[in-house]
Amino acid sequence: NAKIATGTTNWSVALPAFADGGYQIHVQSVDNADNASPWRLRHFFMDPTPPTVAIQRPASNSSTTNLTNIRGIAGDGGGTGISSNLVYFTLYQDGDFWTGFDWRSNTSAQDPEVLLTANVVGGEWSYNQLPEGPDARTGQYSISTFVKDGATNVSQPNPGVSSVFFTVDRTEPTATITSPANGSSITNLPSGNWFSGTAADNLGVAYVNLFIRREFDGLYWNGSSWAALSTPASIITSSLNAGAWQNTSSLPVP
Repeated sequence: NAKIATGTTNWSVALPAFADGGYQIHVQSVDNADNASPWRLRHFFMDPTPPTVAIQRPASNSSTTNLTNIRGIAGDGGGTGISSNLVYFTLYQDGDFWTGFDWRSNTSAQDPEVLLTANVVGGEWSYNQLPEGPDARTGQYSISTFVKDGATNVSQPNPGVSSVFFTVDRTEPTATITSPANGSSITNLPSGNWFSGTAADNLGVAYVNLFIRREFDGLYWNGSSWAALSTPASIITSSLNAGAWQNTSSLPVP
């Protein structure tokens, strides 16, 4: 519907709120003798909604033995689209930022040399130019991302989604057996802690797996009978408390 604008040499008009999307404006001026100018046309896009970006790998608060890939998703809904189809992000570890080639110290996330980019293709993005060899440090890392859209909106920070903390851990945990003693003989199956020991790791032990093997025939206890080795059936999970593990489940008489 046509609206009469206010003004002559300069004009303005009050318009309703627009949903996200593309629009056209058509303008014509009319003088006092009812002469009319040609219609003038402009295209414009309403996009007040910021785009979004998420990190899918590595997951927030996860642990990995090797950082080989960072990937995620990005989109702008029905807006103007991701500007230049780029995701911007930083990779931080122990006071240093990754440049794509080496670690940079004594700098901040605002340093353009540590602002990394990844191409958005079909709503997905990934990055592989990551630390290797001596640059592949162990410890806690963080990734922070953002995107822009064609209307210059910037994605909002979303901890755990657009920014994540994760750990690279290549140190193997340790485990010991304290009972029974190596080479000992047991005449009675005692109650309580039949098998026990310790387990440790620099970042914590998740669980301890136990195999029980009968030597004369090489069979393994699966919780109900002796059988050939089969995982996970042959794995007996032990309780773990403050670095000490034990198994008190029902065990067979050989």
